[in-house]
Amino acid sequence: MIISKPYGVIYVAVPKTASQSLSLLLDRRLKADDVPYEAESMCDFHATLREAEAVTHLPLENYWSFAFVRNPFDRFVSYCAGHLDGFAINPGATLWHALELARQGENRWLVPQATFIEGVSKVYRFEQINEAIADIADRLQIDLDELPRVNISDREPYRGYFDTDLKGAVSEFYRGDLLNLDYRF
Repeated sequence: MIISKPYGVIYVAVPKTASQSLSLLLDRRLKADDVPYEAESMCDFHATLREAEAVTHLPLENYWSFAFVRNPFDRFVSYCAGHLDGFAINPGATLWHALELARQGENRWLVPQATFIEGVSKVYRFEQINEAIADIADRLQIDLDELPRVNISDREPYRGYFDTDLKGAVSEFYRGDLLNLDYRF
């Protein structure tokens, strides 16, 4: 999360939506003359607006906020490929294990994206990130450099990791994201 009082903007960093790259890009422009807020580093830099409001005591409802979302299947595989050791050896078992942890609420990084975007003014798509960055730069009247590429997982396209059962189980878990964010397998 980035909160910029001078610009009146909040970037809500949804895990596995290029949030680290976006934070690096935006932090240089939006935080140059601003103070750090406790909420920005909460939850490994992935706080919701509601969580931020509870600790900042700023009128965040007056800020323009934005976030990025990503195809839930692609996001799920990206997390597993980049953060779980067993993925390279047995991706199927690793994906099932991660889904079980997500179902139990033990992994914030896999929480449905709807949790993070509640109350956000503008939701952009990861799949159109360059157009979104141009829109953000125009709206805030700032220059934004090229997006740095960090934290990229080494893997095949997400569809190849799903059999029918896993696709169904992940679809069920992310049903709200799939419906409300208009994503498909």
